[in-house]
Amino acid sequence: MKKLLLIGALGLIALLVVIWWQLHATVEAAPAVAARAPQVATRMMALPVVPRAVAPAVAPAPPAPGKLDPGSDEFFNMFTERVPVFTSKAAMSCYHRGLRRRTMDQSITLTFVDHIKDGEVTVSDVKVKRSTLGDMQLEACMIDAVAHTHWHDDTLPDVTQDDEVAITPERGGKKYMDDDYVGPEAPPNTPR
Repeated sequence: MKKLLLIGALGLIALLVVIWWQLHATVEAAPAVAARAPQVATRMMALPVVPRAVAPAVAPAPPAPGKLDPGSDEFFNMFTERVPVFTSKAAMSCYHRGLRRRTMDQSITLTFVDHIKDGEVTVSDVKVKRSTLGDMQLEACMIDAVAHTHWHDDTLPDVTQDDEVAITPERGGKKYMDDDYVGPEAPPNTPR
């Protein structure tokens, strides 16, 4: 253990010597540059130095009375956590099982802009970021459904932000489907 400490101390001393040597070498080189400076100064015209005006820091405006702070946990719970639920439920209203699927992992990722104005939450600029659904009609229906997503909450402040949602209809998307199935009764369960 003492050998390691000794080796570490010697390495540290060597490092300090190299740093000192580098600093000393740059200090000696500086007078040579300073000797040429008067020649350059005679050719250039001195410009007046104008101090820069420093813009005052803009503090974020406090939330309006009765409105949530956009950086708070309450805002996260009342808005950020709800956006994927509402948009996924809207998109899944277009899906009626039977996707010509290759795998159960087919998905679509939509990007959009959330708007909150006077408590009214709306969505705009819905675009497909990536899709493996392979069904253009289903994608178009999902885009339209997400674009028409809205709800009202008077506690939400006026905010606009970019957002996205990924939907996998055959996996996690099923929890957003309405279970109001209309059709023939399922066959009885038979043991194998």
